[in-house]
Amino acid sequence: MARLPLVSPLDRALFLKAQPYFEGLPPNLLALLASHSEEMFFPAGATVRRAGAAIDTVHFFGSGALAVEHTIDGRTASFEVTAPGAIGLADHFAQTPAPPAIRARYDTHCLTLSTVDLDQILEDHFPLMHQFARASCDAVVDARKALAEFRTDEPGFGASDLIDTPATLDLVQRLARARRAPFLQGTNLTLLAELIRLDEPERIATGEALWREGDPIDRMALILDGRFRTEGNFGVAHAGAGATIGAWEIAATGSRFEGWVAEAPSRILSIERELFVDLLEDHFEFGQAYLRRLSAQVALGVRARARRMIEGE
Repeated sequence: MARLPLVSPLDRALFLKAQPYFEGLPPNLLALLASHSEEMFFPAGATVRRAGAAIDTVHFFGSGALAVEHTIDGRTASFEVTAPGAIGLADHFAQTPAPPAIRARYDTHCLTLSTVDLDQILEDHFPLMHQFARASCDAVVDARKALAEFRTDEPGFGASDLIDTPATLDLVQRLARARRAPFLQGTNLTLLAELIRLDEPERIATGEALWREGDPIDRMALILDGRFRTEGNFGVAHAGAGATIGAWEIAATGSRFEGWVAEAPSRILSIERELFVDLLEDHFEFGQAYLRRLSAQVALGVRARARRMIEGE
């Protein structure tokens, strides 16, 4: 590895500005990230990260290409990520236990940032976390569009929680249900109350659309009881009691990429987008948990892509 001649802070900031994950980020934050970065050069064929190695740095590359090598059932799928791009973000946020190997496909120039510095900057500067959330939501949506055949149902309550809910639910009862939903597990009760306290359960009749493809993204929905099905334009999926639909696109930059329709009489609690983003800003641990869940979805999409490559051989 060799150092790059990016000695000027402005050079580094301009380098980072070209990265898709940083589109629209304020110049002062780009300058801050640049001040914590280190220049690296990986010649073609060099190992950037060994399979399973702990992720202590994130690489932003502005030229060349990197090969990501996933090994599944003893077989390896390698696919190319071309500049501009980032390697290590999703695996770091998702805390992936066994990250894939990364090699330089061609001569590749990078700026690297330690994960310790990155996490501290995230804690101190919410616009960066918000930017990562938007980009990660977009990545999840893109993966679901591209990998429709790997679509799975949204996780809901465990078997012990699949019980009849009362006709009316006070705040305490709503909290008791919400804290068992997979997406909200581990959320501080005070924060959870902030998320759902203003919303009374909404009834959705069989065949009624909760939202349609192309609608604006204004909320996510926690299903208290009943069942929903996607419209099927990007794979068919179902969501029953305890599932939170719309969570993976709540911060996305576009409109709804799919609709959900009730398959049975259902009740939901809505979590408004504006409130959700406000709480991400006010509670760093909550924002971290959301990035972790988003990044786990991104990592699942990448692994599904690798599996498709292996099965197609």
